[in-house]
Amino acid sequence: EDMVTISADKKNDNQKIDGLGSFLLDKNNKYKAQIKVTSADGSATNTYNFNLTKESSNKLKSLSIAGVTISPEFSADTTEYSAQILSNITSLDVSATPYDRNAKVTISGNDNLVAGTNTITVTVSNPNVENDLVYTISVESKSSITYTYSYSGNYKEVNIPFSGTYKFELWGASGGYSRCNGSIGPAGGKGGYTVGNISLNKSNKLYAYVGGHGTDAVVGKNSSAGWNGGGLGTWDYSDNETAGAGGGATDIRLTIGNWDDFNSLKTRIMVAAGGAGTAWSYDGGVGGGLTGIANSNTVLGTQTGGYKFGIGQSGSGGGNGSDGVAGAGGGYYGGTTLRGSYNETATGGSSFISGYDGCDAISE
Repeated sequence: EDMVTISADKKNDNQKIDGLGSFLLDKNNKYKAQIKVTSADGSATNTYNFNLTKESSNKLKSLSIAGVTISPEFSADTTEYSAQILSNITSLDVSATPYDRNAKVTISGNDNLVAGTNTITVTVSNPNVENDLVYTISVESKSSITYTYSYSGNYKEVNIPFSGTYKFELWGASGGYSRCNGSIGPAGGKGGYTVGNISLNKSNKLYAYVGGHGTDAVVGKNSSAGWNGGGLGTWDYSDNETAGAGGGATDIRLTIGNWDDFNSLKTRIMVAAGGAGTAWSYDGGVGGGLTGIANSNTVLGTQTGGYKFGIGQSGSGGGNGSDGVAGAGGGYYGGTTLRGSYNETATGGSSFISGYDGCDAISE
């Protein structure tokens, strides 16, 4: 039902105003309003009369498809939209509500959908408006739909456009390369890879945390950690050797929060570990499966331990006998670093898939 809301500001706080509020328009979209303003002492009253008429319109107030996301987000002044569906869907439930109660909505093209491009037409006609207004939705029917989320330095809400089974593929970030006598050393360890299927409803919300590449070494400064759990790489604090940083893990979570927030970390349902940075000419460990992978005698990230839950260890120290200490990779559990003489490498973190044999989910 169409309504009008009438409000007013008092000139004096002690005045009394009658006739304010929300009121139904009549069948002709009209309302006769009378506002009475009485003075604070009750000695004087002013009466204001208004004949209100809602302008006739052929625009929509809302437009949606059950279980499917349209793009861009609906706006009454935007008439062209797009959507994607899987090819096993042959009919769509389109809902369209006009602004004007006298307007008529006609929907066509939402049944007998075929593979490829389909056009749904929503026509709004009003006897008091000269021309009809037509909204169109271009619906692409595909055997599969791919959504890609890239590194941004923050989480992203995962688009669940309709209910069904979704395949998730995650790649952890690589570690950074080192500097040996000022020259570029070996590439950092590669990130891990995980894949799995999950049944989701359109109302479900998931969050993607895409790991950042471990910073490549620069002479004379530490290498910044890769976002989402990578460890810092250090330089030797003397001349021209620097270790690369660890790469961050990539994960899917049920709860948002800062990347290192424990309550968010423990809701991860899939993790692809980050790779470690390199030190001198020694390769960094790569992001592992159930267990991180090392190229030296360091403590691995596993399903139950490592450096920290969700966090790879940062390199520390430098000075005599050091070429800089590499940062470890992030992961379900992050990897660790090795502080030794001329072999200061690190490990990649461990990966995780909820429900997979050997994976150990935690609650506390």
